[in-house]
Amino acid sequence: MPDGAEDDALLSETRRQIDAYFDGRLTVFDLPLAPQGTQRQREIWAAMSEIPYGALETYGALAARVKSAARAVGAACGANPMPILIPCHRVIAAGGRPGGYSFADGLETKHQLLTLEGSETRLL
Repeated sequence: MPDGAEDDALLSETRRQIDAYFDGRLTVFDLPLAPQGTQRQREIWAAMSEIPYGALETYGALAARVKSAARAVGAACGANPMPILIPCHRVIAAGGRPGGYSFADGLETKHQLLTLEGSETRLL
């Protein structure tokens, strides 16, 4: 398949999976993601991608898992080039607070995504 056709097929599959996610028919994305970032950001994004649909993990817990600092996790969330696909919306602050969200309408979008996944009600 020529490069253009491969790109078109990937975009089509990405759209299909995102549509299925918003329709509640998909909980795990199966796409060949290769986000551009520092090695540390890519490590954090990979760990973030392991947070299951509907689950929440604090910045601190994710930081401990990747042997980093919570601030580095927050910075990686803010630099995430593929929100939703790399689910930074599932990362929250200590005590159940939502923390931040830099995509679209910020915290409103984060709440909508968490509500879609059934985890928003667990936030304070």
